[in-house]
Parts: sequence; structure tokens; C-alpha cells
Amino acid sequence: MCAGILCGKSFPYYHDPQNESDINPSDFPCGVAPDVTLVVCKVTSGASKTASSFAVAHALRCIKQSEDVDVVCLTMGSLGFSFDVVSAIDELIHNGVIVVCAASNYCHQFSQPICFPARLGHVLCIGSHGPHGKPSSFSPIGQEIDFLAPGENVAAPNSTFIANHVAVDSGTSYAASAVAGLVCLILQYISSLGDKFGTEIVKQFKNHWVMKEILRKMSTCPGRHTDDEGFGALNPLQFFQRPDHIIQMIHDEVINPAFTELSQE
Repeated sequence: MCAGILCGKSFPYYHDPQNESDINPSDFPCGVAPDVTLVVCKVTSGASKTASSFAVAHALRCIKQSEDVDVVCLTMGSLGFSFDVVSAIDELIHNGVIVVCAASNYCHQFSQPICFPARLGHVLCIGSHGPHGKPSSFSPIGQEIDFLAPGENVAAPNSTFIANHVAVDSGTSYAASAVAGLVCLILQYISSLGDKFGTEIVKQFKNHWVMKEILRKMSTCPGRHTDDEGFGALNPLQFFQRPDHIIQMIHDEVINPAFTELSQE
């Protein structure tokens, strides 16, 4: 489902034969960024949903060896902590890879409900919101939350019932997948600006902190951060309706800022 949300094409919608009111369309468009190339690393064994920190770190280092990977989406998490995984993530971010992580579905269940590695300060920590932009009941609360994205009752490819059909589920994994797709679209647009800014400056846009500023400018609360919403829900139209304006702002404020002396007079 996460892969389908990030870059899926169109799939037949699963119709419940026992539900006469199921009038969903026969085909459902899926995928935020359908033109990207997906690299999948399997870190679990068989049908297990549990992975070792060694397997996750090894997968991240395998990704690092590919120069074509621009975005990593981690739709898993742990209540524990792994220095090996932190080191692997550090290497990716140092190379300009944007790392997007699902916050967790633990709400208030633990003293630290936001999973590792989402709670690291140099990854994008994504919570979930519902149809009205408010935090989902399962979305955790913590100062590490950066943004909210759709993760409640999301329709996406699912083979649980019938192969290559669509089903509905909820979770911050789906919100993180949507944000990873959005980051891919933004990077695709930025890559087209080489003639305007030059290739060296374009490379500077492919950076965690720069991407966070771009996303902040398309959020509902760009000037206010809260523990339950971060900077708020992301509205891609804020970027794609005026991309050149926002890119120029980011260039002036982050890539090449001007500093002035602050004094009280």
C-alpha cells in the first residue's frame, strides 16, 4: 500500500460483494509521483513484520551505494534506538538524500510515542490527519512532529483480498508515503531549473533542511509549531500554483541568505 501511495498507477477498486451500497468507481488512480523509479529493500523474513536493526542499517547502506536514490521512505519504526541505523541515516543525509519517516500509530500509549528513527531531528517526521486536516486519533504527539499528511481511511493498492485491487486502511505509514511522493515531485521540478540557477545551486536544494523549509511554506501553520500538528497539514497547491516564487524565496532565505546586524535602538 505504501508503494502504491508513493508511485502507483491505476488499480481496480475492490468491491465488497456483501455491500450493496458499495458504488466506488471501477478504477482508482493511485500514486502521488507515478513517474519515479521505486527501489524496494526487504528487511523482514517471510511473513514477519519485525526487522532487526542490522537488517535496516544494511538496507540503508545498500541504498547509499546507488547514486540515483534521492528520497528514502521509512514506514516502520521502533520503540528502541540503534546507533547503527543512525549512522546509516547520517551517511544518506550527508549525501543529500531526503529521509521521510512515519511517526507511529501509538498516540499516547507510551512515554515516547514517536518511533525511532522518526524522532531523529534530521529526518522528516510525518504524522497523520483526517479528511478535515485535524490530527488522526492514532497520530502521536511530540515536538519531533514536522508535518501532517493524509493517513486516515486511505485507499491504496492492497492484495489482502484480491491481487491488484484497492482497499482502505489508516496509519502514519501512508501519510509518510504521500509526503515521500510529494518530495519526489518537488525534486523533479527543482532538477528542471538547472539552466536558471546552475547545476551547483540546484544540488544545494537537494538537502534535508532546504526541503523542510520548502514543505513548511506549503503547510497550514508555517509560522507556528505544535506537538500534535508540527507545522500543520501539507497543501501541495501552495507550491505547485507558484513554484518559481517559492523556489526563489528558498534561494534567497536558505541557499544565499543576507545577514544584517541586529541591535536595539
